[in-house]
Amino acid sequence: MKTMHNITLGLVSIFILANYTTQESTVEGRKKHKVNFYGTLAPRSGKKFECDNISIAGVYKQIKVYAPPGEQDDQVKHTLKVNPNSITTKIDLVETSQIRVPHPETIWTYQRKKGARQIKYVEIKINGHSYLIETSRKIICDEISKAGPIEKEILFTALKSLTIKGYRHRDPDMKKAKDKKVDCSACPCPSKKAVATAAQAA
Repeated sequence: MKTMHNITLGLVSIFILANYTTQESTVEGRKKHKVNFYGTLAPRSGKKFECDNISIAGVYKQIKVYAPPGEQDDQVKHTLKVNPNSITTKIDLVETSQIRVPHPETIWTYQRKKGARQIKYVEIKINGHSYLIETSRKIICDEISKAGPIEKEILFTALKSLTIKGYRHRDPDMKKAKDKKVDCSACPCPSKKAVATAAQAA
């Protein structure tokens, strides 16, 4: 009887410890990148807000995007005849000023063969240039508020625009912690002109 009591007590202790550990591990939220990108996000519904810790599906460099639809694709049914993966572009947020989604309601699909899994894409504009990206990918960021950061995940189909204003390098040595701030507006990036031209055209 005493042995059974000890076993029961041990199991209860393990359960309480495991639950406490799980809670502790989620208090701080997502792991932050060494580079903190910040800017303004405008969703299709709701108010735009200031945000930081911006990434695309948890990535801030070498982000894969694909060639936009061409003449060979079905412009009515919005089906892609050629696999978008055949032409891949890799972008870095450090070189990105703005991401817009001009037609979120238009979903492009690609199916390698009948019966195969259908992949869905939406067209986005990065610094004024058109690309395709999977509808399953999200922009991850923290909304800046007086109460503290609020973790956000926004699908591209729910996005109007994302403007990246700059980035800061996090110092791994917390004793020397002073964020190194870089303003993207001061960068000699040739894409800035493309963004300004695109904004005027819009």
